[in-house]
Amino acid sequence: MYSDFHVHSRFSFDSDEDPNNNILKAIDLGMDSICFTEHMDIDWPVEGEDATFDYDDYSNAIDLYRNRYRDKIKIYKGVELGLWEKNIDKNIDYLKNHDFDYVIGSCHLVNDMDPYYPKFWEKDDEDKLVKLFLSTTLNCLKDFSNVNTLGHLDYIIRYATNLKNNYRPCEFKDLIYPILEFIKENDIALEINTGNFKSGLDFPNPHYDIWDMYKEIGGKFIQIGSDAHSCNYVGQKFDLIAEKLAKYDFEIIR
Repeated sequence: MYSDFHVHSRFSFDSDEDPNNNILKAIDLGMDSICFTEHMDIDWPVEGEDATFDYDDYSNAIDLYRNRYRDKIKIYKGVELGLWEKNIDKNIDYLKNHDFDYVIGSCHLVNDMDPYYPKFWEKDDEDKLVKLFLSTTLNCLKDFSNVNTLGHLDYIIRYATNLKNNYRPCEFKDLIYPILEFIKENDIALEINTGNFKSGLDFPNPHYDIWDMYKEIGGKFIQIGSDAHSCNYVGQKFDLIAEKLAKYDFEIIR
């Protein structure tokens, strides 16, 4: 079983899960490691939400669990940094002043709004918004590339009411290829994120077609994550991902 390198717990604003439950699930699945990647979206613009966490509280908790389970599983300190044009400088400062084993860079905001919210989709047609999301992702990476992995590349598709059932990545290849080229050139891994399956889709983020694009350009490094916000989803569909990855020669980073 692959290790799960994208897991959330009560330290993330959108999860109530006890970290201990995630760890026990990982051990039960036979994983040799797990990484907690709590949300750090600095200056999150959604009213009434604070998408940050207390680093000291988090770090102390992980140290406690590392000691408790030292003979059963490796536990890594991670963070999922929200990449947004308006917080790049603060992200840079944050990483300078906090110690993590692993950093995911994820784009969650386009025009100051998360595609998770239905109101986002009222602004324009779906194709244009997906294109805007992809171009925003590349621009943010160019400004801030100090991450280990690019998280859920086509995350926006999860919430595209019409497009998610008729999604053809080739229609967005002019925007996808530059992202893949950039992460390849900067030794940033491509995350295979299984969170889509929880949303009822039959492909991960990114879509299998994007795996082929990545292979085509000589992309090598990947990482696997469930994006679990509850212990029930730790390791979700990793058996399927293992089956699909068998035809590729990607290398999982550690």
